[in-house]
Amino acid sequence: MEVLSLRRVLTVGMTVAMVIMLRAEMGNASGKMHYVGGSKTSWGPSNVNLTEWSCHETFYVGK
Repeated sequence: MEVLSLRRVLTVGMTVAMVIMLRAEMGNASGKMHYVGGSKTSWGPSNVNLTEWSCHETFYVGK
């Protein structure tokens, strides 16, 4: 009987410790917007002709 209660105490203790650790890590997460490659309005330099650039590239369409 003592082994069963010790096992239960350890299980509950480990569960509580894991919940506390996960809760602490969730506090560090932030949901802010990040624009890759530049600002919100322009992602590339304005002096690039994308039509001319795309003529020299090969594009593949996935299934």
